[in-house]
Amino acid sequence: MSAAKQPASSGPRSESLPPDGSFPFSELPWSLGSAAINPPISMWVELLRFGAQRLEAQANFWQEVCACRDVGGALKQQMTFLNDAATAYAREATALTEKAREPLRPPQA
Repeated sequence: MSAAKQPASSGPRSESLPPDGSFPFSELPWSLGSAAINPPISMWVELLRFGAQRLEAQANFWQEVCACRDVGGALKQQMTFLNDAATAYAREATALTEKAREPLRPPQA
């Protein structure tokens, strides 16, 4: 029987990595890492919160439209929904901008 073929090399390996290719996470400067990781996480939390809020607003909108008895009422609901959505998106853009600026602010004394 022939020996199993070794996988082709994907290129030169870094001498600083162990032979198994694992990354030495214990050697990372975590004090610097958390400063780089926390803002994106808080932004994702904010985006998920906002997405849930908008889905709920849309569900409520369709409930209200279905309860309308005439086209005028449905159009009024649609205009209210669109105005509220524009306001919500503008507020969210401001909130996300503030979260993006947090790491750039000097530490408070």
